Amino acid sequence: MKITVQKNKGMALLLSLIVMMMLFIFGAAYLTSMISETGIARNQEKSEQAFFIAEAGMQRAIRLLVEDNTWRTASLTENMTDGFYELEVVDDPVYPKRIRVTSTGYAGPASRTTRITLIITGGFDYALFSDDTSDPLVADIDCSMASGNVRGDVHANGTALMGGVSISSGTLTQGELGGPMLNMIQIDMPFHRANATDILPDGEEINDQKIQNKLIYVEGDVTINCSDKKGVTFIQASLIAEGDINIIGENTLKIDEYNYPGYGKVVALATKTGNITSTDATRIQKRDIKGLLFSEQGTIDFDYLKTDAAVYAGNMVFRNDLDVDYKLKRFPAVGFIFGLEFFEWEEVF
Repeated sequence: MKITVQKNKGMALLLSLIVMMMLFIFGAAYLTSMISETGIARNQEKSEQAFFIAEAGMQRAIRLLVEDNTWRTASLTENMTDGFYELEVVDDPVYPKRIRVTSTGYAGPASRTTRITLIITGGFDYALFSDDTSDPLVADIDCSMASGNVRGDVHANGTALMGGVSISSGTLTQGELGGPMLNMIQIDMPFHRANATDILPDGEEINDQKIQNKLIYVEGDVTINCSDKKGVTFIQASLIAEGDINIIGENTLKIDEYNYPGYGKVVALATKTGNITSTDATRIQKRDIKGLLFSEQGTIDFDYLKTDAAVYAGNMVFRNDLDVDYKLKRFPAVGFIFGLEFFEWEEVF
């Protein structure tokens, strides 16, 4: 009987040891699993931080490019709260005019790399630029009744009817040939209003013989009346309107654009949504504008026009004589917002 009891006690001890060993093994496995999952979660968190740091670096590069589209860097490192990023900004090796931006974000042991390809508009590259495609039956640039000369490139997203106007030093591209090209240049109306020397109400008429050293901002439509025999002359002066700009009268309108103190030249005549029209002139010398004519969304329609800058509009119509002599020095350095066109975003593994 004693032998049986001892055997039972031995078996119980052995079973206890086995159970304890199994519990230890399961506990160790569970602990290892918990440690592993915690490590995986921590690595995942760091990886996500690295991704967002890389994207922050990308946004930083885009902002620098908008401020200066010639900016490039082989390696730029900037610190953030949870890590740092490295930027590489180079010209795309395959596509001309495109920029390739690569941003690598670092957070602890993790790193993520993203890349985009884009174009930053560098300013006004055309003597005539028209970007409306809303009505394919209407020519974007209609010079069918005009004659004259354009020295500079011409682009229409739809159709350009050049009539008797020759392009003596430049090329013509149209929607059918050159492909639609977004006008990513927007006029900064609040900037101009804030810096205007004169703010006029809607419906104002301007007929002064001489306007000097002024930036005139009109809160609506405006008429420039050149009926007086001496006409109207802007001497280092410009006009920007929220609505239409109507030029009437057969006598002279001359404009030499305004210079912002400390900034540089400003567009000669501009509107965001309105039209710029000129009627009644009898000779090209009667409409002599030094500086850019700009309507972001409207139509520019002139009977006669002479300018040494450019014309940008949704649509444009020219009758009689046209003389455009593209000169880069005439283009504004301030008062416009230049845009971006994205082609590709990818994460680099």
